[in-house]
Amino acid sequence: MRMPATALPGNLMFTRSGTVWASFRLEPVAYGYCPPRIKKTVKAFHQALFQAFEGEALISGLTANVDPASVVEQMIEGLDIDQCPEWKEEVLATLDSLEGIQLGTRAFWLSVPLRSNTQEMIKSAIGVFQREFAEMLALPQIVPSAKEISDAQDQADLIFKLIPSVFKPRKATAAEHIWMGIHHQQRGLAHDGRVPAASAKGDVTEEIMQMGSSMPNPWLDEGGQSDEAGKKVKNPFARRFLKIASANTPSYQVLQAVSATPRGGMMFPGTEWLYMADTLGIDVDWVMRLTITGADVAKRQNAKAESTLADQYWQRTDEGITGSSSELDSYASDLADFQQALNRSDKETKVQMTAIFAVGAPTAQEAIDLADEVSKFYKGIEMILDAPLGGQEDLWWGMQVGVPTSRAVREYAQLTTGRDLAGGIPFASTELGAQKGSLLGMNISTNRQTPVLFDIEGSMLGNKSGSFAVCAELGAGKSFLLKKTTGEVVDRGGRFFVIDRSGTMEWADFGASVTDCIALEIANPEYSLDPLRVFGVYEGASMVETVFTTLLNVAPTDDMGIVLSEVLDRDYLEQQELDSLGGVLAHLKGGCLLEGAKDLGRRMDAFARKKLGKVLFDGSLPPLPLDSRGLVMCTRGTELPNAAELVNAHLFNQLSIEKIFGRSLYALLARIGQAVCFRDKEDLALFIVDEAHHITSSPEGVHVVEIFVREGRKHRTAIGLGSHDPEEDFGNEVVRGLIPVRFLMRHTDKNLAIRGLRWFGLDETDEELIDLITTEMSPMDENNKIYTGREGECLFRDSAQRYGKVQITQPARYERFQAILSTPDDHGDGRRKSPRESNGVLA
Repeated sequence: MRMPATALPGNLMFTRSGTVWASFRLEPVAYGYCPPRIKKTVKAFHQALFQAFEGEALISGLTANVDPASVVEQMIEGLDIDQCPEWKEEVLATLDSLEGIQLGTRAFWLSVPLRSNTQEMIKSAIGVFQREFAEMLALPQIVPSAKEISDAQDQADLIFKLIPSVFKPRKATAAEHIWMGIHHQQRGLAHDGRVPAASAKGDVTEEIMQMGSSMPNPWLDEGGQSDEAGKKVKNPFARRFLKIASANTPSYQVLQAVSATPRGGMMFPGTEWLYMADTLGIDVDWVMRLTITGADVAKRQNAKAESTLADQYWQRTDEGITGSSSELDSYASDLADFQQALNRSDKETKVQMTAIFAVGAPTAQEAIDLADEVSKFYKGIEMILDAPLGGQEDLWWGMQVGVPTSRAVREYAQLTTGRDLAGGIPFASTELGAQKGSLLGMNISTNRQTPVLFDIEGSMLGNKSGSFAVCAELGAGKSFLLKKTTGEVVDRGGRFFVIDRSGTMEWADFGASVTDCIALEIANPEYSLDPLRVFGVYEGASMVETVFTTLLNVAPTDDMGIVLSEVLDRDYLEQQELDSLGGVLAHLKGGCLLEGAKDLGRRMDAFARKKLGKVLFDGSLPPLPLDSRGLVMCTRGTELPNAAELVNAHLFNQLSIEKIFGRSLYALLARIGQAVCFRDKEDLALFIVDEAHHITSSPEGVHVVEIFVREGRKHRTAIGLGSHDPEEDFGNEVVRGLIPVRFLMRHTDKNLAIRGLRWFGLDETDEELIDLITTEMSPMDENNKIYTGREGECLFRDSAQRYGKVQITQPARYERFQAILSTPDDHGDGRRKSPRESNGVLA
């Protein structure tokens, strides 16, 4: 037998048997850690597909390698890499780090043989004979006529319209047909190139049509008899494999067909048996041969089968069908269940399904061992896989597009319905992240590692917010993720503004390592944050009025609030030549004729005399420059009210001046961060708040966060928040709900884990998810150290609201990795772990 294709115009395959096949590339639907309601919706999509058409079909789910070079290409897409030298170094280092990691994905196709009428079948048979004759005589290949192609394409277009749009179907290409054929021949040898992308539209040339005949024909050796030439084969039953030679290195493959499924049916969700193939940790391909029949025809066939069964009952017992206890009872029960399934919906279909699993390796024993893993896995869910002796070649051909279904393949057909088959969730993936951007980490939702890219700017261009939030306990990797992302934004040409609460001013050190960062310590300032001096009277006055209303505890409509408003009026400031808070204070205390001005001045002076007052009222300090690509506001030593003081009126009224001042300063910093990030749309700007509750403790801070989330995309800016408790620290319910991209890291406290899951959008009552968060993500040993290689694990919800499990990777450059680390070293000599010592992931 030879490869079936003779011509490949467009997504069509003209075959040696005379049948024309049409193939469509389907995109999988996000599944993974999705909530149950979404999983049910995904099943409904599959059900709609299997109930959309009738006839034969071949569904292919083939593993494919991911070329590290393609990941690097995605990391520089849309950038002038020569203008981003730091990013260029990171990309090159990333390429080196990915070379040693096996990256993979799975690609899906739906292939359908097109129907022909009697006249077309005669013409097709003649055409097959002519092509075979021409090939025997080494004559030029006969290609299909334009009319043959047009008629076949019209049929294919009708099928295309039946495929639910959620799978984003597109017509396959000749290159994809050839890739599939060669992949089947070289399975397990890691020789695959990347799966061909969609080609540009153009005319179908004769060269393209003849590509099918240039497909290499494999040499198939069932049981590897050529390896045993001259030897006596002791146990042929131990040689259930197929040797395939089409290149220098042969591929040894084991083909297994599903021979039995659970008697009680498959549980959903929980046993998505096709989707689960990616959880094995090995490359296993699968195909399904389907014959789909409409409900009306299926019911008539079922009724005929029941009649036949009744006759057999009467022949085997004198008691008739009701009193029989023969072996036919089981068959009768199956028929009744199947009839009931067909009656669920008028759209229901009868499906005869043959599922074939295939693994490959460079040696026979390796292939047998891999097949045993697959068989044992599926046996655990009561599915029996059979590797038929003498039937390996038949199953292999049964996986090929364009090959008619053989009798040997039909023998493994399982009877089911479109609804039940949909529960296998074939077209599903755990794909996460963006199509370009920085390398966030590795997708570990299944055992098939795939890179996850993070593109804040790309979200904005797609009219979505680029803002994100991280929830984690201490030491789980929250700050690492925020710093890594910030460094990548700078390397790609962006800017950042950070509020750093840490006692070590760790963000100041980090910022200085990535760009010309200015770090301002609020309690010991080198620059002034006086908005009138930093932003000018016109822009700064509104900031001052908003913050001082809170600081001085005055209502905008009471006497003192009115005086404050009048003094900070832009026209008044210009008339009085007031361009600083120090000048405003002196004016209130001495030269202002407004009633109540002196009282307001005395109250303001109470704050100006405090240590923290220097950053606002000291005119000898130069104003904070805004032209730096990094600004870090270090707030160590700044006191803030606790939760009880904020919610209890009597405690709030007794707040110390230091706490009142601290709370207002944070509100001011939020306004300054907004102004800095929103002022220039040319560069991406990132506002980072590592401990979000310091900002969201005031209504003014919550309002700023909401502005970033709602309107940041219009100004090419985003906010990144970090917290231990999202329900307390990410603002009100509306603001929390507006944050599109979310990370949930380890929480050993069960209550915090539940709150995190609720914010994340998953079922907080799911004990498996709670265990995942509390004990299974980045687990720690008895010394509270994360096990090596398990660092940086988290749940991730991307901008498309897809859920999955990710392991955050560290920067590929050693110096950047060192700059990010904020945890004590493990060597006792002041030397932190190197990237190699950390297995290339977050430490």
